[in-house]
Amino acid sequence: MRMKRLPIAFACFLPALAALCATALAQHGTRLSTPEWTEFRVVARRYDSLQAVFKKMQEDQPELKRNPLLMQSRLQNGLQEITAIYQAVPSKAQPAMASVQSLDGYGLEDLRLIKLAAISLNDIPKAQGANERLAALLRDPDSIRQVKRELAQLSALQGELDKAAALATDENLSDASEMEKAQLYGSIATGAADDGRLDQAKDYAARTVKALRSYQLQDLDAPGMPADSMQRAELKKMQDYYFTSQLSDVVGAVAWLCKSTGGTAAKDAFLAAMRGLVGDSALWAQTTAGIDATMQKLDGERKTLNQPAPAWAAHEWIGTTPLTLEGLAGKVVLVDFFATWCKPCIMAFPHLRDWTERYAGQGLVVVGLTNSQGRYDGKQLGADEEFAKLKDDFIPKHKINWAVGVEKSGRKTFTEYGVNGIPHVVLIDRKGVLRYFKVGAADYDKTEKMIKKLLAEK
Repeated sequence: MRMKRLPIAFACFLPALAALCATALAQHGTRLSTPEWTEFRVVARRYDSLQAVFKKMQEDQPELKRNPLLMQSRLQNGLQEITAIYQAVPSKAQPAMASVQSLDGYGLEDLRLIKLAAISLNDIPKAQGANERLAALLRDPDSIRQVKRELAQLSALQGELDKAAALATDENLSDASEMEKAQLYGSIATGAADDGRLDQAKDYAARTVKALRSYQLQDLDAPGMPADSMQRAELKKMQDYYFTSQLSDVVGAVAWLCKSTGGTAAKDAFLAAMRGLVGDSALWAQTTAGIDATMQKLDGERKTLNQPAPAWAAHEWIGTTPLTLEGLAGKVVLVDFFATWCKPCIMAFPHLRDWTERYAGQGLVVVGLTNSQGRYDGKQLGADEEFAKLKDDFIPKHKINWAVGVEKSGRKTFTEYGVNGIPHVVLIDRKGVLRYFKVGAADYDKTEKMIKKLLAEK
């Protein structure tokens, strides 16, 4: 369970983008002159103006930088308009970014624009590349630190943990909010847990807890905080919820690794250390249920990892004769669990399309699996009509060039693969062993690396 976030992938990058993009995007000398980039520049200016407003608010009211949730509470009346601005960015970024193959030769303003587009599309490698070039071109120390913090977060999301840790220095984090520190430390901790790096996972989990606790202990009676007692109580409730939800995700992931490598005693020792850092027994009690839920979720997701992949239940197939894992023996199979209403699922489709086109000849088979949702495009539908909409509207509309199966009854296959969130991608090797899974519309480069690795295996 996570705090409700702003749309698309901007949430953890807002502090850096607010300062870095606060000046108008220049057109003079730009190489981004296609009609698609011209359209993107229009929405980018609206976004840029919004960031300038945020920056001015933080300068006038320093408490907003220290406590980002306070910023959110003060913007409640304008959240609909803000959301519309954020949502417009990726819709215009997709066609614009098609023309950017290499980042060589772009100037400062073009790189800022490319970075914004890449982050909005979760194109982590291009966002990283743009930021690396920005770090070399920028001269303002504050902006350089902010870019390096953003690079650290991007590197953590990409699984490049050593690079992320090297950038997460006290110097680079010297003017970051406690929430921003917690997000970065938490990304490194969970990435290390995913990678089996126990010592690093425990170290950054402890850093996360300390940053979260420092944030959660902020004095709501300090100057600039809400004067109304009910508003302060609501903000305190938001702070506590953010604390418990984020701590549950991070500590739960590391506790799961402790248990899987050292047993119950190792898990209990780690949790006792984290409880000591929290200090407040009541606050810890609020968190334990979330930690247990995270561990149970990971048990479900990982129970089949490095085991023979479960056979699929009976499906109705589109674009192929009926498929089975037995019939696909000798192939590398990417299974994408999705739903028609899931926007992050749709964001992943261009990558699935690209992998189908590039790797099918080497032995990759992409398969999309879903089940009846009882609705389509916001309307309640029967199973037959929903299937027809999927076949005749959704698949052509999103240019799906891989086989799609709809489970005939229930969601048995979702359950057996431990699917708790979508998109959920798994990779099955040529011997039918489940070797990789990823939840969410991110880490495409990491997934592609695993595809190449499995294709190279004989």
